[in-house]
Amino acid sequence: MVPSMPECAVSSSGGEDLAVLADRIADGLRGLAPPGWQRLEAWFAMTVVAESALLVVGDGNQSIRYQVSDAVWEMVRRHRRLSAGPECGPWWRLLVRIDADRTSSVPLSVVCHRFRATVPDA
Repeated sequence: MVPSMPECAVSSSGGEDLAVLADRIADGLRGLAPPGWQRLEAWFAMTVVAESALLVVGDGNQSIRYQVSDAVWEMVRRHRRLSAGPECGPWWRLLVRIDADRTSSVPLSVVCHRFRATVPDA
């Protein structure tokens, strides 16, 4: 049996609103997309020793890989650092999906995959 993961706060941390930071990450990613884009997906993976990102932007006919800017990377690192809590630990994967035709009220989907804070008993 696999123990359940603790519920982790994803909306605020110590006065800084993580949802606002996620919106800033999305804005930064949108700024990297070319005119006419329809959907973008960005995957970030971070550990204490390595980090990587994949940004793919599609226009309905083709998908192209783009480089993530240093400014977006800084916001992603900050999001990871601020979202880590004593029961949750930091996330190790972050997925951002944005559809260009969606209303601004729900422009992105953010999915965080977290490390376990404690190792379960065998």
